[in-house]
Amino acid sequence: MADAGKSPKTVSNTHGVLHRALEQAVRWSILSRNVADVVEPPRVSRPPMRTLSPEEARKVLAVAEGDELEALWRLALTTGLRQGELAALRWGQVDLERGVLQVVGTLQQASDHERVVAEPKTARGRRSVQIAGATVESLRAHRARCMAKSVASGHHDAYVFAWGDGRPYSMSMIWKRWHRLNVKAEVPLVRFHDLRHTAASLLLTRGVHPKVVQEMLGHSTIAMTLDVYSHVAPSLHREAATVMDALLSQT
Repeated sequence: MADAGKSPKTVSNTHGVLHRALEQAVRWSILSRNVADVVEPPRVSRPPMRTLSPEEARKVLAVAEGDELEALWRLALTTGLRQGELAALRWGQVDLERGVLQVVGTLQQASDHERVVAEPKTARGRRSVQIAGATVESLRAHRARCMAKSVASGHHDAYVFAWGDGRPYSMSMIWKRWHRLNVKAEVPLVRFHDLRHTAASLLLTRGVHPKVVQEMLGHSTIAMTLDVYSHVAPSLHREAATVMDALLSQT
């Protein structure tokens, strides 16, 4: 696969699938050992993380006002949900009265025309997430627009972000719309997934406890959250030093 020009991530993912399949065969006594154990998959470098500053995030939301997908952009920036989790969201999982939503799955592209909702990436992926007040209002307006187009669009089982025929938006469609919004807002172009990083970074730099951020993002452990967002550690360390200095300087 590497010789054919496949990326290290593709090769590593393929190795992971084969390894799990062969491991199951060992458990079923079909094989005596997992030969994938002796194969070293290529190292996959983590793509550079780019986040929006608070000013840039506010600029995006200001430009997004009245946009058909304003609620989607607000949810992404304020909750840190993954793109697949947002695309899989149904109205029955959103409680606008309490301001909370339930993440129960993630949308995956099964083929060119078929999309399926799969289990979250981790056990902690199933979670309740609080929704900010402005985002709740944006969702109310979005649902009203959906209901105006079709009664079924606001139904309990309907996707929150979907075409008129009920099909959920594709990842490519969301990315194209996000790209256009970036350009319109005149902010640095970031991946849609980087909105997740933006949400986490903004919360951590404002003193929100990493445990809360971990649960919001659905990370399996708090160690993972701290590892992924170690780039915000310097500002947290400076804040800790300032707090300690002020505390011990009191007379």
